[in-house]
Amino acid sequence: MKLFATALGAAILGGCAFGGAQNAPNAAPAAAVVAGAKAPQDLYVADFGADTVDLFSNTSYKSAGTITDGIDSPGALFLDRQGQLYVANIDGADVTEYAAGSTGEPSFKYSAGMHNPYSVTTDAHGNVFEGDLYGYLNEYAQGVDKTIAACTAPGTVFGMAVDASGDVFVDYFGKPLGPANLVEYRGGLSASCSAKTLTTNSYPGGIALDKNGKLLVAEGTKVVVIDPAHPKGAAKIGSRFSGAIDVRLNGANTEAFVTDNSNDTVTVVSYPAGKNLKVLGSKNGLKSTRAAVDSPNAVY
Repeated sequence: MKLFATALGAAILGGCAFGGAQNAPNAAPAAAVVAGAKAPQDLYVADFGADTVDLFSNTSYKSAGTITDGIDSPGALFLDRQGQLYVANIDGADVTEYAAGSTGEPSFKYSAGMHNPYSVTTDAHGNVFEGDLYGYLNEYAQGVDKTIAACTAPGTVFGMAVDASGDVFVDYFGKPLGPANLVEYRGGLSASCSAKTLTTNSYPGGIALDKNGKLLVAEGTKVVVIDPAHPKGAAKIGSRFSGAIDVRLNGANTEAFVTDNSNDTVTVVSYPAGKNLKVLGSKNGLKSTRAAVDSPNAVY
């Protein structure tokens, strides 16, 4: 049995501690970003059960390729403005980076300070942020496998997002037995590592940031939209979720992609209207979904 199953069960149910995987060796330095490079227009889905990242055209949702190199229990995905893909590999104990449109080998690996990565994002400057099942939060400069900032959340990190001001938002599951806390590290992961709690919930999940600075948070049976300045009275989008564990937005902010790990599906939801548009699942070849992201989707 893979480490992830034990780790996630312990994190949610407050079970015993578990051992982390060893850091993977680093790959060659990341290739330079080509200004104006065209990002691929595909939906990427992390299939934990198959150890793959599957690509689907985001108009017909037909299969458009598969990434296997460097993938080891993928738990989260992110695409930056250049279309570079970042994959948090839980059992690989690393974040692998892929050039825009590539389905081959990763162009870079981040692993310093990681144990079981379960969330990943970047900021407007290309810095990479990782959070894992042990509660570690790490920041890296683009293409450098060395932490430039690090903090520890008091629980398992399920989601991260960074806004245009460099504020870092983290959704973590407290120990033991919760609750899930959505917190804000104003100004980034500073030396003080102090965070402001925005809201709490019984179920932890991934988070995304829209163009207006609002946060989309996957919370099991629902996905909510939260204004960090006024976190109460959150709106809901989508429906019929039983284990919504991750959410991402497309760059145009017209669609959200909600991953439900209870029924191993990805639901395409109109945004901000919140209507379910399409559901991808076993009929599309998916086995055990953990995340989905549309390119290009980075919003800062």
